[in-house]
Amino acid sequence: MDFLKRKTFWYATISLLVFCTDIWVYFHLKDTSRLSAIPLTHTQTHTSTQPKAPTTPLKRELVLNSASSPVSSSPDRDLVEIKTRAAKLTSDDIQMLAQDAVNPQTHQDLRFKSVYLLAQNGHIPEILKQIVAAPIPENLNDRDRDFEHIVRAQAIEGIENSEERTFSKQIISELIQKTDNVFLLDRLNRAKNSLNDTDGSSEVQDNRELEKIIEN
Repeated sequence: MDFLKRKTFWYATISLLVFCTDIWVYFHLKDTSRLSAIPLTHTQTHTSTQPKAPTTPLKRELVLNSASSPVSSSPDRDLVEIKTRAAKLTSDDIQMLAQDAVNPQTHQDLRFKSVYLLAQNGHIPEILKQIVAAPIPENLNDRDRDFEHIVRAQAIEGIENSEERTFSKQIISELIQKTDNVFLLDRLNRAKNSLNDTDGSSEVQDNRELEKIIEN
């Protein structure tokens, strides 16, 4: 019974993650400003670069929130804006956001915004791999540990949805071999099934499993 409760909790958490993410991003942007495009000044590659010096808070705010016109009333249109912005992140922006995403000292709100924006890029599965593989700090309370899982689950989703499909398959396989975290292994295997076309997307798989649990 305890196992079933834990399993139900995880499926419910992940199933709600995508929905809550879109709602959270929409209202956050509505209260701040529209994401506008950033000029692409560096070519993005699969290989990671050396960490850059910490970027100033002002620069970080410009990456995450641009002072432009208000967002539209359409969540779908806002998501397109986010994807457009994410696709035009510079190499420096990507490194900054990746560092923030895995830094336990960074505010969780900023960490999630960082990994979410990176996951929408579509061309940086190697960077997302580094986020998934980042060690989870020890001695965390349950809530903080769950957050670490959510950050990495978002990165896995970004790898799954990357336009670099062949490279994403390779990365997912490598992570499965190196990961012993039960939760992350579940997310990785769902992404693998999706990429291999042996099942639907991770979201579809989550919803199906949740429906089975509810029915039983």
